[in-house]
Amino acid sequence: MSGEHKDTVEFMSLTDDEDSHKAPPRQQRRASLRDSVRVSVAKAKKIMADVASGLKFRQGISLKRAKQHMFKQPAENFEEVAAVYESLDYEANMSASFLKHRYRVQRRRVYGYSGATLVRWLFAILIGIIMGFVAYMIVTMIEIAGVFKQYAVRSAIDSSGDVYMALPSFLAVTISYTLLAVVPVLWFAPEAAGGGIAETMAYLNGIHLNQFLRLRTILVKIWSVVFAVGSGLVVGPEAPLVHVGMGIASGFTRGRKEKGIEEIADTTNISNAKGKSEMPVQKYELGTRRLGKVARWFHIFHNDKDRRDFLSCGAAAGLATAFGAPIGGVLFSLEEASSFWSNKLTWRCLVCTMIGCFTLSFFRPPFGYLSAPGLLSFGDLSQTYHYVWELGIFAAMGVGGGLLGALFNQLFGALSLVVPKKKWKKLVYALAVSLACNLTAFFLPLVLHQCKPLLKGSDTSVYGLRYQCKMGEMNDLASLLFLDRESSIHQIFQDASTFSLSSLAVAAAFYFVFMLFSSTLAVPAGLFLPTIFCGASLGAMVGNAMSSTEY
Repeated sequence: MSGEHKDTVEFMSLTDDEDSHKAPPRQQRRASLRDSVRVSVAKAKKIMADVASGLKFRQGISLKRAKQHMFKQPAENFEEVAAVYESLDYEANMSASFLKHRYRVQRRRVYGYSGATLVRWLFAILIGIIMGFVAYMIVTMIEIAGVFKQYAVRSAIDSSGDVYMALPSFLAVTISYTLLAVVPVLWFAPEAAGGGIAETMAYLNGIHLNQFLRLRTILVKIWSVVFAVGSGLVVGPEAPLVHVGMGIASGFTRGRKEKGIEEIADTTNISNAKGKSEMPVQKYELGTRRLGKVARWFHIFHNDKDRRDFLSCGAAAGLATAFGAPIGGVLFSLEEASSFWSNKLTWRCLVCTMIGCFTLSFFRPPFGYLSAPGLLSFGDLSQTYHYVWELGIFAAMGVGGGLLGALFNQLFGALSLVVPKKKWKKLVYALAVSLACNLTAFFLPLVLHQCKPLLKGSDTSVYGLRYQCKMGEMNDLASLLFLDRESSIHQIFQDASTFSLSSLAVAAAFYFVFMLFSSTLAVPAGLFLPTIFCGASLGAMVGNAMSSTEY
């Protein structure tokens, strides 16, 4: 081969070596040149597609650098580059040779089956159990962080009688929580930022996202979402639970990777510059050798098709534990996230989500009470009655919610263009947004609020924050902004008259504005809970306004 083509990958024909040497040198050079052009075009299409989809920009690689990388990448590393950035192969490989190689070590002992189907069901059950326990740990840590923050505010107010004396301790806790949420994401796992719903849908549709499902990313996601919610930012833990569920499911299809070079004698013969036939391959094995025969099941499921099925179960379990809705989790994974589905996967997904919700209910207090809902509950709405003439009001409220959603998308698109890109600037930006959010929440109830009596049979430890009100009363706006959002949403659905129209309007506007800014921060930011809070507040305003009129 000529010197000018030393660094190119030459695709040889499938004929014997003797036949290949009979071709004239000019034809060999032309064939080599054509293959080089094909490789360059393929590399250009792959990298430009990645740039267009935003994957390269997320890793900080500009369009100019991507073009330079495209033409300067050594050809012998092209296979490794393609393995990182190319799409996932979710189509089942039904080749007889492949199936013989894959199942060669299995003996079909159970009614003609090897046991792989049984292991798939067992892994689906394990994914549900682990997801339910992780969801319980997340909500418990969020409650602990929130109780500590509320205790700092309440103790300062009760001891001094002046709400302004609680501001230093309130800001100290807020800044500490924000740092604990942002720093791990920026410097250890940038892939943990955001809710993860868009990335989940992309991955389940065949787009490979590098390091999206690594153990470090999932651990940082769990850690940061606790302090992001506890810091007072307008975010929720529901969307990150979907990402966490996918990470848990991915662990059942991944082992330790070992790269090596081995001689190949397949239908495809790839030669390097030295003329030696070799190809980079990956050998997979479980991280520990003590599990013995169990390791082979991890090896068998280490492929894109089986990983797709397990990830679909994990995403469904994450959403199901967030809302206590097993069927809703399956429908989310089926209709919204995945494009590749089967009837068998439907039943495995349903079992996985049911086990996840059961595990979460089992661990949540009171311990062993299996009727506990997910992380968010609207309460008992069975006594609610509706009339036909109210359908027009509901339709108008739906139109208003859609317009607000469109406005949010437009503002988010404009704001995302001016968000800082450097790490230290992102940290400063996150601290500024957190301080603005918490200071606004601190001072608004001092100006716009109404003191209302606590509900019969309840006290401040159940729901309601006294703030500047008298003993036995609660500041309705402070309760909406400071207490945990699940309790506020539950209270709005159960008795919206607890809150005044002005407090509901201010709370909805506050959530809408700071949800917009919080979603652009480098934190695990779920928008399910803030969106539900905004909708519930606006609906409660309409309901209170109509209940005050005679009709």
